[in-house]
Amino acid sequence: MSSAKRTMHSNGNGTNKAAKLSSSNGHSNGKSTSHVDEVITFLRSVCEMSLEEGFSNQVKKRTAVVNFKAPKELEKIFDFNVDDKAVNHEALLSICQKVFDYSVKTGHPHFFNQLYAGVDAYGFAGSIISDVLNSSVYTYEVTPVFVVMEKSVIKQVCDIIGYENGDGTMCPGGSYSNMLGLNVARYKKFPDVKEVGMRNMPRMVIFSSEQSHYSNKKNASLMGIGSNDVIAVKSDESGRMDLNDLQRCIDQTIAQGDVPLCVVATSGTTILGAYDPLHGIADICVKHDIWLHVDVSELLWLK
Repeated sequence: MSSAKRTMHSNGNGTNKAAKLSSSNGHSNGKSTSHVDEVITFLRSVCEMSLEEGFSNQVKKRTAVVNFKAPKELEKIFDFNVDDKAVNHEALLSICQKVFDYSVKTGHPHFFNQLYAGVDAYGFAGSIISDVLNSSVYTYEVTPVFVVMEKSVIKQVCDIIGYENGDGTMCPGGSYSNMLGLNVARYKKFPDVKEVGMRNMPRMVIFSSEQSHYSNKKNASLMGIGSNDVIAVKSDESGRMDLNDLQRCIDQTIAQGDVPLCVVATSGTTILGAYDPLHGIADICVKHDIWLHVDVSELLWLK
């Protein structure tokens, strides 16, 4: 990766797509443009390239889903070395073009994956605005619009779920969301853990389906609970958590003198798209005073 250097380019026919996009980045009436104008021209070129390669060419099927290259081949195509050598805007645009050329086109109509839903034009527009503002949503003084927007979205999600006095937070991904759920479950059962940590705490056991996401074991390890204390509950032929086996696992944990901490149910498993029987799991959790966390991937948009 390289840093950008201020350079001038003359107008003319470029030798490639990236060069053509940057051809206006140069002299105007014999006078050098300002650095700010050069950067603006560069950013416009990147935006045009993004619209063409990241949206138009994909949705209109003018490109392949992927131009696959092995890792060693990509290392020959790209210079991934981090150094202090500066390059001009045209070289940077050439790099941007190659990134598009050798990336998977997840917005292509022929790209099929359960974790993608194509290119959302309005989400893309929102990303541009949030990126250029480059603000963190932690105080109203820094991001007044986004702070109010976040509170409003969380309130509406709580209303959809049915939480009259609910609250929430925006998470960067599902793995972190699951860890927050486990953290809340532990705090609910053992409030002192916030200040004294895991000292003198009993063995805590988490129950999740054998079809559940791997992040549950990873998060248990990060939280000091231990990945071995995430018990895999059997699932049926559809990938749904088996209620009888869940009850058996909980009974066994209690008989050993350990604490059933949390049941992690899943609404939309990553492989089979299975939905665990939430009502039955909730009844068991209420019976044994166990926190129920639901790992939701597709529940809300199905409502």
